Amino acid sequence: MKNKKSFLPLIITLLPIFYGLILWTKLPFELPIHFNINGEVDRYANKVWLIIIWPIIATLLHR
Repeated sequence: MKNKKSFLPLIITLLPIFYGLILWTKLPFELPIHFNINGEVDRYANKVWLIIIWPIIATLLHR
């Protein structure tokens, strides 16, 4: 039973990778990740980092 319970969060954690790969060519190289109080972007991140690396790190931390 524990296997089924841990499978759903794993799928949810990996969904951004699949969704990001589907939209890969439509996304800019850098994506905004933080906005200041005025709503202006003040920090960007590489799409590789956001779409592939962070979900993998989250998956590893989930285990």
